[in-house]
Amino acid sequence: MKRFYFLAVCVLIVGCFKDLTRSRAESIITKHIAFSPVTLTINLGHLAVINWTFENFVSDYTAYGAVSGRWYKAVADKGLITLDWVENGSVQHSGIVSIELTPDGRRFAVGKEKIARDTWSGNNTRQVVLKLCDMQFAGVTGITAVQTMFGAGDSVEYQWKYAHITPFGKAQMETMPQMASCKDEVQAASVGMQLYDDGWRIIK
Repeated sequence: MKRFYFLAVCVLIVGCFKDLTRSRAESIITKHIAFSPVTLTINLGHLAVINWTFENFVSDYTAYGAVSGRWYKAVADKGLITLDWVENGSVQHSGIVSIELTPDGRRFAVGKEKIARDTWSGNNTRQVVLKLCDMQFAGVTGITAVQTMFGAGDSVEYQWKYAHITPFGKAQMETMPQMASCKDEVQAASVGMQLYDDGWRIIK
């Protein structure tokens, strides 16, 4: 009787082990898929811009990478950077603007400043990486049996969202909504999983 009970328990455990539940899929996804912070690199110091005047610069939608003059004005108004106009531009040369992080702005810096070549001017410039928001897992929405190249498996549908949006990220959403790196909406994704002898794994 005890032996039968032991075998029955073993069969039950193995059967449950073979089923990919939502909780098991969530555990695998959060462990093996990186939901990294979303960041933005900006230049500091004296920068050349295409605008000839400060008024034109701070009202411009033209993108300098993933930001614009309107974005710089917005984060300056939030007290995150200092924004000063150094020199008007002309046909012969670009306008010059000075940008520095304030103590409040530095709270969102990731790592230390570095020296890199500015793609616009070609000169070496100081660069800093800023956190815009986090990518956050939001749950499994469905599991479907599929045939993979390794045999029978499951396709797991899940959702993730942007969370903990910083003032830098919010300013990008406000001034450049179409190009914003962080959005106030839930994103859908899917991943394939396969059962191996040691458990379920993500198919890469």
